Amino acid sequence: MTLLVLIALALLLLAGALFFGPYFIAYGPDGFRDIVRRGDARMIGLFLVAAFILAILLPGGDVALISSL
Repeated sequence: MTLLVLIALALLLLAGALFFGPYFIAYGPDGFRDIVRRGDARMIGLFLVAAFILAILLPGGDVALISSL
Protein backbone atom coordinates (compact mmCIF):
# COMPACT_ATOMS: atom_id res chain seq x y z
CA MET A 1 0.00 0.00 0.00
CA THR A 2 2.89 2.34 0.70
CA LEU A 3 4.18 1.85 -2.82
CA LEU A 4 0.81 2.88 -4.25
CA VAL A 5 0.78 6.01 -2.11
CA LEU A 6 4.29 6.91 -3.27
CA ILE A 7 3.27 6.38 -6.88
CA ALA A 8 0.21 8.59 -6.33
CA LEU A 9 2.34 11.34 -4.80
CA ALA A 10 4.84 11.13 -7.65
CA LEU A 11 2.04 11.39 -10.21
CA LEU A 12 0.58 14.41 -8.43
CA LEU A 13 3.98 16.12 -8.42
CA LEU A 14 4.42 15.28 -12.09
CA ALA A 15 0.99 16.72 -12.90
CA GLY A 16 1.88 19.94 -11.12
CA ALA A 17 5.24 20.15 -12.87
CA LEU A 18 3.69 19.55 -16.27
CA PHE A 19 0.97 22.15 -15.70
CA PHE A 20 2.98 24.95 -14.06
CA GLY A 21 6.47 24.14 -15.35
CA PRO A 22 6.30 25.43 -18.93
CA TYR A 23 4.73 28.73 -17.85
CA PHE A 24 7.37 29.15 -15.15
CA ILE A 25 10.19 28.37 -17.58
CA ALA A 26 8.82 30.71 -20.26
CA TYR A 27 8.13 33.72 -18.03
CA GLY A 28 10.35 33.14 -15.01
CA PRO A 29 9.60 34.11 -11.42
CA ASP A 30 7.78 37.28 -12.47
CA GLY A 31 5.31 35.22 -14.47
CA PHE A 32 4.58 33.07 -11.44
CA ARG A 33 2.64 35.96 -9.88
CA ASP A 34 0.54 36.16 -13.04
CA ILE A 35 -0.31 32.48 -12.96
CA VAL A 36 -1.38 32.76 -9.30
CA ARG A 37 -3.93 35.40 -10.30
CA ARG A 38 -5.50 33.19 -12.99
CA GLY A 39 -8.64 31.44 -11.77
CA ASP A 40 -8.13 28.18 -13.63
CA ALA A 41 -4.53 27.84 -12.48
CA ARG A 42 -5.54 28.61 -8.91
CA MET A 43 -8.27 25.96 -9.03
CA ILE A 44 -5.93 23.31 -10.44
CA GLY A 45 -3.22 24.23 -7.95
CA LEU A 46 -5.61 23.96 -5.01
CA PHE A 47 -6.89 20.63 -6.32
CA LEU A 48 -3.35 19.27 -6.56
CA VAL A 49 -2.51 20.47 -3.05
CA ALA A 50 -5.72 18.96 -1.65
CA ALA A 51 -5.10 15.65 -3.43
CA PHE A 52 -1.52 15.61 -2.14
CA ILE A 53 -2.69 16.19 1.44
CA LEU A 54 -5.38 13.52 1.13
CA ALA A 55 -2.88 11.04 -0.28
CA ILE A 56 -0.67 11.61 2.76
CA LEU A 57 -3.35 11.64 5.47
CA LEU A 58 -5.97 9.10 4.37
CA PRO A 59 -4.04 5.82 4.20
CA GLY A 60 -3.02 6.13 7.85
CA GLY A 61 -4.70 3.10 9.35
CA ASP A 62 -4.90 -0.51 8.30
CA VAL A 63 -8.61 -1.12 8.14
CA ALA A 64 -9.81 -4.66 7.51
CA LEU A 65 -12.57 -4.73 4.92
CA ILE A 66 -13.32 -8.43 5.29
CA SER A 67 -14.72 -9.64 8.58
CA SER A 68 -13.28 -12.79 10.05
CA LEU A 69 -16.17 -15.26 10.16
